[in-house]
Amino acid sequence: MAIGRNDPCPCGSGKKYKKCCMNKQQEREIKRVRQRRFFDQKYELSQMVQRFLDESLSYDEREAVNRTFRRMIEQKDHREELKVFETLWRFFLHRYPNGLRGVEWFQQEKGRRLSPELKEMLDRWVRLVPRLVQFVDLHDEGGVAVDRLTGEKLLMPYCETLEVVRPWGGMFAFLEPFDGGYYVCGVSSIVDPKGVERAEENIRVLLTQTDWPYEKVAVEHFLDIVDAGYPPRADDVQEERTRWTYEYECQEAAEAMRKLASIGRAHIDHDDGEKVEGSWCTNVYHYVGVISPKPIHVFELGGSLSAHRSRLVLSTEEEGTAEQLVSLLQAFGYSPKERKRGTEAVLRRKGIENVSLHIDSDPDSPPWVATMAGLDVQMEKALHTPLEKWNGKTPHEMAREGRVQEVDEWLKEYEFHLFNMQERANLPVLIGVNSIRSRYGLPPSPFSSSHRLSDLWKMKWMGPERTETLLIRAEWEGMYFTDDALAFYNEVIVSEEKEAKEACWAVVLLVCEYMTGRTFSSWEDVGEEEWKQCIVDQIPSRWSSFSWEVVSRALDMLLEWADWLDRRYGTNHRTVIGAVLEEVRSELEHCFALLDEWRGENGKADEELMAWQLARLFGLPIPLSVGFSFFRVKRVEQGKAVLDWLAHNRTVTWDIPKRAEPHLLPGMYIVAATDRNGKLDDLARVYPPSFSPYVEPWLQALKEWPDKVEKERAAFQERLLASLSRLLRRP
Repeated sequence: MAIGRNDPCPCGSGKKYKKCCMNKQQEREIKRVRQRRFFDQKYELSQMVQRFLDESLSYDEREAVNRTFRRMIEQKDHREELKVFETLWRFFLHRYPNGLRGVEWFQQEKGRRLSPELKEMLDRWVRLVPRLVQFVDLHDEGGVAVDRLTGEKLLMPYCETLEVVRPWGGMFAFLEPFDGGYYVCGVSSIVDPKGVERAEENIRVLLTQTDWPYEKVAVEHFLDIVDAGYPPRADDVQEERTRWTYEYECQEAAEAMRKLASIGRAHIDHDDGEKVEGSWCTNVYHYVGVISPKPIHVFELGGSLSAHRSRLVLSTEEEGTAEQLVSLLQAFGYSPKERKRGTEAVLRRKGIENVSLHIDSDPDSPPWVATMAGLDVQMEKALHTPLEKWNGKTPHEMAREGRVQEVDEWLKEYEFHLFNMQERANLPVLIGVNSIRSRYGLPPSPFSSSHRLSDLWKMKWMGPERTETLLIRAEWEGMYFTDDALAFYNEVIVSEEKEAKEACWAVVLLVCEYMTGRTFSSWEDVGEEEWKQCIVDQIPSRWSSFSWEVVSRALDMLLEWADWLDRRYGTNHRTVIGAVLEEVRSELEHCFALLDEWRGENGKADEELMAWQLARLFGLPIPLSVGFSFFRVKRVEQGKAVLDWLAHNRTVTWDIPKRAEPHLLPGMYIVAATDRNGKLDDLARVYPPSFSPYVEPWLQALKEWPDKVEKERAAFQERLLASLSRLLRRP
């Protein structure tokens, strides 16, 4: 249906169409018409050049040209890939017996008879020189590429020769300028960032060896340079690995396997009540996506497992799996006895880690969400996979050592291949790497959205017998604080007191969440100011659903945690945290008591606040009705509270329930749902007076949110439409 001039603009700005996007739409349509005409002319001219060459050459001469091209590519490593360049080679690269290239010969013989438009295009073609470019940014109209030899930036618009921009990919191609942009003339092949580096190195070597000008090197060695950009042929070297098969006698083997599955150590594919078949799990992940209503479980499989009557069989290529299996069975009260052990040699490609994943998809989620979950897991695993080029160090270890430039280059390479994997999987929404970049303090990639689409949690098996399970964020893996937090939790749960476990888990989550993304590299870097912010800012935020009794136990556990750190590292955290708690513990007690006495039962404020926080976390430009705000208590008098409404620079007065009045302290900060006049509806959070230094980021975020929504909504819709369009274009 056509949009009327006075209709609301479909971009969602609230303005009339004529005052918003109508002119932009007309400009885009004019550009599309010019671009279509441009490509029609390219096709027409190329057909004319082709006919001219066919008519000007005898059959024997044409065959000689064909043989010359085949001989040239036969000497290259990637001869099959280079076959698509044959027509381009005939037009722009091959010199015929008269010493002219195809387009030059055609211009000499037929150029004067062409229309002015085609003559102008042919003149451009004759002057074209191949350029090595790499995409470094996105533009509304296409990709921004940089010439690796000159540093010049070029806009390459979306068109029939550039449907998508592959992150950090590049090409060595003839680029034709038109209408403010550059278009591939002929064909090109997009290579990964390493390929761009190899091609550039090849060009520089040729310039040195030949002492020719760049223009001559680029034309005469075009196929050599393109060939260098393709990945080196992998030596299909296979190595022999060992697969172990263990057969155990184990009473009630099927039930034993079900118990392993209950803690995530086994995944069951088939269970008929008597015979159970499935897999041993080395890792289990929980993927929580903004599109998926329920967590998706991803199992990393480490071998096959089957049970029938008193027979349990494990087959695996991973050393140590059998010992883990036996240990767990014994922890569950079984007494497995090894009856048979066999080995066989299997051939695997050298240097390739075989990872097998099983994904339990949610029937209420789109089917492609499971693919996104699998790719998320693979990305986290890649961060912790040793690489030969770094002497066995992982990207995560390199980043922690401060070698972030090398990690930045690795991430560019990974982002390129991740994009290709997602395209092959027909994903309408693309996973980016900016959450990884943020983790290591790297600048964001322009090709990845700032919108965070998921959280990934990893299961840990805890306790002396590794039968307790615990979920931690996958991004905490390998962080300096994670191993210590888990080791402390392991010691606490030996007591088997439920309250102590819950308090310890609350402390582990609090500390790990707070330390994530900060620049500390050890516990020695964490000082009084950091602990104070953690306590007065994070505790009211993260523990707001707890009763004061639970919070009090967790604060005591935090002191035990500080003692544990001091014993291990010789630090002074117990004294520091103790001093902070002595100052603010009473204030915190009043905060939680106030929530208990005053907060409504409908949880409206909590829902509003959580929705807004989720939107901020995932970066979604959703125009939420932000019906909550920050207030600071000025004074309390005769059942009334006088508060500063911080977002509006005005004062409001609330009636206070009598039971809540003793807990309302001057200087407290309250996050509450209100109407537009500031009348209280419900409380969401209460912060102590000592929260004052940390309130500004909250106020700034609330202030900027409406503008952020307005600015990002149109861009978000464009990206969504582009994703859907890309999905529809695929077969």
